Amino acid sequence: TPVHCPLPLPSPPASEPTEAAAEASEFANYLELARGVQLGVHEVGTAVGFTVQLKESACLPGAKLDVTMKAAGSDSSIPCAVEDASGGRFRVTLPPQPRCGPYTVTVTFTRGATLPLTPTPAAGPNPPKTMASVPRGGTLGSPGGAHHATSTTVLSLVLQPGPAEAEATVLRFDGPKARNFGIASVAGRVGFFLVHSFDKHGNVTTLRRRDQTFQALCDDSNFRILRNEPCGHGVRKITYYTEKAGTFSVRVLLCSALSHSLAEVAGSPLTIIVSPDLPHRESCRFSAAPEYRAGGVGSYTVGLFDRFGNPLTQARLARRTDTKCLEYREVVNLGLSEGQPGFYRVEFYTERCYKYILKTFVEGNAGIDYDEMYELPVYILTPLPGQLTVAHCFHDSQEFRGSAGVPGTLTVHKRDRFLNRINADIFNRTESDAVFDVRCEDAALKLTSATTTDGSTFTIGYTATKSGTYILWLWLGTEKLDGGPFSLVIEPGPPDASQSALEAPIPPAMAGHQGYVGVWLKDKFGNETNAVDPAKPLTLAITGDKSDRGTIPVVCAEPWCHAFDPATPPMLTCSHPVST
Repeated sequence: TPVHCPLPLPSPPASEPTEAAAEASEFANYLELARGVQLGVHEVGTAVGFTVQLKESACLPGAKLDVTMKAAGSDSSIPCAVEDASGGRFRVTLPPQPRCGPYTVTVTFTRGATLPLTPTPAAGPNPPKTMASVPRGGTLGSPGGAHHATSTTVLSLVLQPGPAEAEATVLRFDGPKARNFGIASVAGRVGFFLVHSFDKHGNVTTLRRRDQTFQALCDDSNFRILRNEPCGHGVRKITYYTEKAGTFSVRVLLCSALSHSLAEVAGSPLTIIVSPDLPHRESCRFSAAPEYRAGGVGSYTVGLFDRFGNPLTQARLARRTDTKCLEYREVVNLGLSEGQPGFYRVEFYTERCYKYILKTFVEGNAGIDYDEMYELPVYILTPLPGQLTVAHCFHDSQEFRGSAGVPGTLTVHKRDRFLNRINADIFNRTESDAVFDVRCEDAALKLTSATTTDGSTFTIGYTATKSGTYILWLWLGTEKLDGGPFSLVIEPGPPDASQSALEAPIPPAMAGHQGYVGVWLKDKFGNETNAVDPAKPLTLAITGDKSDRGTIPVVCAEPWCHAFDPATPPMLTCSHPVST
């Protein structure tokens, strides 16, 4: 509403002696009245107007009224429209401004030209010099010998924000940005989001009393709005509570009681993400396979839930074990792969049948770290051995050796390919307790039944009087095992005099030269042999010699093996020449 500012200038007082003094008084009265104009408080975006009324006698030719406005803290002045309505009346219109805050309005009045600043001629030799008076605030030295009187007055104007606008409102929810569990939006704890109100020019504003209000609505009955309260200038805090984790859609409306209107604010509906609470021991679940065999990929499954039953769908797990030889593999989120939210499969691998204590910790969920890691129940793992591997049942899996007529033993172990003993104790019992058995198709090899003390290591005795190589097959109960056969070499014993014989006829020898005889060496079981027993050296007894030489030691002339050339007997040479 324009401010009407009549400025009636009073008549000059009777005591003023001159016309110039009267004019100065009228101008001074204008100044006082102009300083009393109060523009008051207005909304941004509206035009503010006021009028100024002067006496016609104050408005000489060339009189002018200039008005400018300036925002607080700004260096630029904004010109204002001034309309001369004649008769000493001026209409002033301030342009609409989008920025709220204090403004200063500067009113500058320039009075028209007055008497020239020259002496007035008078009669007599020394006439008096009369100067035109200069009103307060005036200036001297105008062109043409005239002077202009100028006065400046500063008025105050305050522009306040307009009403809140739905399109300019800003919603702020910091829950998804939180990286600390203490400030995140969590089920079972009170959360909030902020509503920042602005007018259509972008100025921070507050809701009009008894007219405007914000209203938050959610279609999910598990999501409750608790409070809607101011939180600073132009900010309202809307608090909510829910025990259900998930994503909620909240509509925010700007309501007007005077206009009976509802408008959905910008950014509505607001998406609110509520994370589950900490894992709850009574709600979490654990399961593992009934058995695990070394050499395979094993796993156990954990189900993570909070005290309200909400699954932890994006948990981050840490795994530890104090025992070596176990390797942790991948953690599979079953909620993504198999549609089981909150369940995770933890995979591992080992080749040794040790006792393992597996520990699992929850470090955080949905990118939010917990203040302390949450420890799940401990999993005690005792792997079973793998499948029986025949190649690892013997220490020497290719060949065994024995002597003719000497009882021997074969030791057989139930072991897998990683040399883990099978059935060594109650922790690695397999489904089969069958006994090992070694069989040979050659009846010359006599085998005894296997004996064991622990069900894992078996001892089998054998005896053979015939030297040679025997082929063995390993059986487990009634099943012939793959991976054979195995060889058992029975070596002949030392030569025996009762089984050995000289070659006939004995070749002749010349006097003074060494002689040679052929001897067939056999052990006591009749097996041809070339073994030499140091405790029983081989000697040749010669009888009929008149010199009575007795027995003569002999040595083998060359090694001989029955397997190479059985037709050639070992040659023996006398250690003393034969003279007769």
